[in-house]
Amino acid sequence: MSTLDRLAAAQGSTKRDVAAMTTAIAERGADAPVRAVFREDRYGLFEYAGTVATVSDGSRLLAARAFDSGTGKPTTPLRAFEALEALDDLDGDAVDAVDLAHGDLASARIEHSLYGQFDVTGVALQTLDGGRTLIGEWIVADAGKPAPNVTEVRRIASAGEHDIAVPSQLAHVETDVV
Repeated sequence: MSTLDRLAAAQGSTKRDVAAMTTAIAERGADAPVRAVFREDRYGLFEYAGTVATVSDGSRLLAARAFDSGTGKPTTPLRAFEALEALDDLDGDAVDAVDLAHGDLASARIEHSLYGQFDVTGVALQTLDGGRTLIGEWIVADAGKPAPNVTEVRRIASAGEHDIAVPSQLAHVETDVV
């Protein structure tokens, strides 16, 4: 299933399959590759793919985002969860992070000292002044330069050429992940 198809399916679904996600979460241990789709009002629908990290309270993270509460149950924003064998190649055409427009559907591969290598896919969001661009919670461009941890960016569809809901431009991003 393509990235666009996965996000469209998650967007169209009114119910989460909590039982299936709970089973899938239970079957994945630390350092296992997974893909998870989240929905947040601020960021819209976004997908992370990477390896699982477990923190001291027992909850598990993917790209700094908790997907279970330490009990094995999925967090409320989690819409879909699946096991992967490895990270796939990113869909779309290679672009510079600074060339993304608000509303483009895009993916970024990020190399982070704490969270390892992971992918974030979703609608590109910009601040009102256009100075920062995010995909999901991750800043991919700032002040006209790609974020230092971004290693690859792909545009899957330009703004207006996909049906994924586009949140409003962001008034501030001080609490977002760099």
